[in-house]
Order: sequence, then C-alpha cells, then structure tokens
Amino acid sequence: MIYLYRNKGKTRKESELKMNEKGFTLVELLAVIAILAILVVIAMPNVLGMYNDARKDTFATEAQNILKQAATDFIADSLGEYSPTTVYTTETVKIDDSGAISATGTEIGVNPLNLEGTKSYTLILDSQGNVITAKIWDNTFCYYVTKADGIKYTEMNSANITEGACEDVPKTL
Repeated sequence: MIYLYRNKGKTRKESELKMNEKGFTLVELLAVIAILAILVVIAMPNVLGMYNDARKDTFATEAQNILKQAATDFIADSLGEYSPTTVYTTETVKIDDSGAISATGTEIGVNPLNLEGTKSYTLILDSQGNVITAKIWDNTFCYYVTKADGIKYTEMNSANITEGACEDVPKTL
C-alpha cells in the first residue's frame, strides 16, 4: 500500500501531532463544570431533606421497637409480683406519685430493657403494662410523651419526634 502524505510546509512530526490532537478545549470543560455545579445546587436541598427524613424515620422505628420491648419485658417481669408502676430506664430518674418524670420524687435506678441499641430511654408503665410516659432520645432526636391511657407503639411516628435534646416538660398526645 502506498500512502500519499501532504506536508504543506510542515515537518511530518508537526502534521501528525496536529491530526492526533483529541480532547476538549478549556471553554468546553468550564461549560460542563458550570452545568454540573448548577445541577448540584438544585438537587442538594432535596437530597439532604431525604437524608434527614430517613434518619428521623429510623429513629421512629427504633423507638417503636423500644415500646414493644417494654410491653414484652413488663409481662415477663410482672409474673408473680404486683407493682403499681414499672420503670425501664437507661439513666437514674425521679418520678412523682402520678408516674411522671419530675425533679422531685422517688429516685429510680437504671433498669434497662432486654434490648440492644444506642438509644437512651425512660419508660414508665402503669399496673396494666400501659406506657404512660415515654422519653426516648439519642444525640439527634427526642420522643417525649405522657398519656394517661397509655402510649401505643402504633401511634409512634416521625411527627411525634423533635430534633434536639429532650425537654423536661412532657408533651401530651
């Protein structure tokens, strides 16, 4: 095979380099980067919102599991003995005569559930095993509710959860 090669006044090496140049110009690269930056700015709030909602839903699920475990442990713990109030807690708390967490009252020591996890909680159950006060928290979220006729784990959802530390004043459902 014979190849005809046109030089046009350039050496063979210069002509080959010019023909083999491939890639993008600086302007094209900057345009692509600008478009990608605009897309990231538009999408980031939605992605962060979904991430935070997922964390809150995960906390709600774990809080539901804690409430379910309290009912299970209450049945096992109350066999053969009567107690007007049962407290499951990961910290030392004081409760008053109505069974609410208070600054004064009877001090209750740590009495955790048979449950593994990183959530802290204080659950106060009446003599029927109904959770009348629930305080469940971690470093990010808090669920703190008092309800005289009992808190059902099915009522637990992300709407009942606040962001931040638990307050000492319970909310009523």
